[in-house]
Amino acid sequence: MGMSIRFIKSRSAKTRRWKGKWQAEVCIQGERHRKNFLKKKDAEEWEHWVRDQTRQGIHPFERPIRFKDFAEKYLDRSSHKTPKTLNTDRSRIKYLNEFFGDKLLSSINPGMIEEFKITLEGKVSPATMNHYLKLLRAMFRKAEFWGYLVRSPFQGISFYREPPGRERVLAKEELEKLLPYCNPTVRLAILIGYFSGMRKGEILNLRWDDLDLRNGFITIRSTKSGEARTVPLNPVLAKELKNFPRHLKSKYVIHDPNSGEPIGDFKKAWGNAVKKAGIENFHFHDLRHSFASNLAMSGADPLTIKRFTGHKTLAMVSRYAHISDGHLQEAISRLA
Repeated sequence: MGMSIRFIKSRSAKTRRWKGKWQAEVCIQGERHRKNFLKKKDAEEWEHWVRDQTRQGIHPFERPIRFKDFAEKYLDRSSHKTPKTLNTDRSRIKYLNEFFGDKLLSSINPGMIEEFKITLEGKVSPATMNHYLKLLRAMFRKAEFWGYLVRSPFQGISFYREPPGRERVLAKEELEKLLPYCNPTVRLAILIGYFSGMRKGEILNLRWDDLDLRNGFITIRSTKSGEARTVPLNPVLAKELKNFPRHLKSKYVIHDPNSGEPIGDFKKAWGNAVKKAGIENFHFHDLRHSFASNLAMSGADPLTIKRFTGHKTLAMVSRYAHISDGHLQEAISRLA
């Protein structure tokens, strides 16, 4: 963070008592701060104090704040995030407060963050540990931007190596084997996931108004990123949606058949169906992987897959590239 300090001897003071005084001027994060002294020595001592504070990562002109109090400010200023993301941040900050809560924000150093990492090891997965660290990094960046810190203590902190993502794909034969064991609601949810790549949360929040059955599109509004996306309706899925019994009082596609109210989850019904069908090592989220893999095997480029799945970056869809390449190679070999 840039900081410049200079001393200026008064030359044109309006009153006699200002003549000969020394003024120290510092610039921190683009803001200038001035202080006048009778002696040059006092001005220099003030300069040394400012430099010492900034070396420690402390903003010398901000009121000290504890981590837990800053965390509240961080949450209050995160209204732009989706409700789900905000709730997740709030839950993780609750755990962060157990370790950092009563500490002054300016007293936290890289060593303390490394100690915090040790408290997580063995309790949660590497991916979850990284989520905590990413949130902590984001909070310190904001503290720096808002003037509570001169620089973030999140320097040299490494993240955990995560295992490769799951690549389980549901074969068409497995899908046909699974559907007879599902009740109508779970059956439709599975087909939506398989033919649109929607996340479970997106499926549970899908409304009839989001469907354009005439033109064949689904508009997914309740997304993880907060940005809506549109996916063309597969003919099989379009037919299922047209024939699905709609509750007169429900605006949700996936709803309780009796009350019409949206359902929180169908984990138990899903688990029973998968077990009865004899399908192993398969999670509901794998339907999303199946959708992306089928797109890749059909020859869709990564940008198309990214657009339909709503992944943030092309790197996140790169796992399907080898599936596409293998499929094309197989197709070429059949020409012999």
